[in-house]
Amino acid sequence: MDAGCDIDAGLERLFEAGIELALQIQADAMAAECADERARLAIAFHRVSRSVRQTAALKMKLVRDAALADRQVAAEAEARHDKRLAQRKAAVSAVIERAIETEVDEDEQSDACEDLSVRLETEALDEGFLDEPLDRQIERICEALQLPVPPPARSADSGRWSEGPERDSSAEQSIPSGNAFGTAPPEGEQLEFDAAPPPDPRPSG
Repeated sequence: MDAGCDIDAGLERLFEAGIELALQIQADAMAAECADERARLAIAFHRVSRSVRQTAALKMKLVRDAALADRQVAAEAEARHDKRLAQRKAAVSAVIERAIETEVDEDEQSDACEDLSVRLETEALDEGFLDEPLDRQIERICEALQLPVPPPARSADSGRWSEGPERDSSAEQSIPSGNAFGTAPPEGEQLEFDAAPPPDPRPSG
């Protein structure tokens, strides 16, 4: 039994004991023959009943807090699911739209993209949409739309499509080494540049 269950059980016992005690004090007050005794018991009944009300309020607060925590956990899980769903649909759409651009006539591409969008929205309602491997999903939808399956955009070592942005190594530029022309001088030699052109040996007229 965890701490939360222990606290809940303890509060329940305290609440029940308080109710029992308050009822007993009330019965004793009603049976008292002396006015002073009844007044004393009435004060005790007021104090015990207030403790019972506070215990009940605390129990209700714990119940509300637990329900709120459950809703927050559910909302976070739903947000993570929606994010994964959006990423998967975007990955499938990006690959198949490339096939549409290259294989479908220009005047029919809009309709083909619309068909793709409708199909993705419909399939995304299936609970197993995210469980299907991405490459198999792309192949299956391409076949359904009568499109050739495009080759994977990733490198040959993986052979699969990516669900996230990939780093384009071809866009990386290396920093040239050596001189300004991109070549280094032979070992032991240095390139020299004159600060100014040599003077003209011809006499000035």
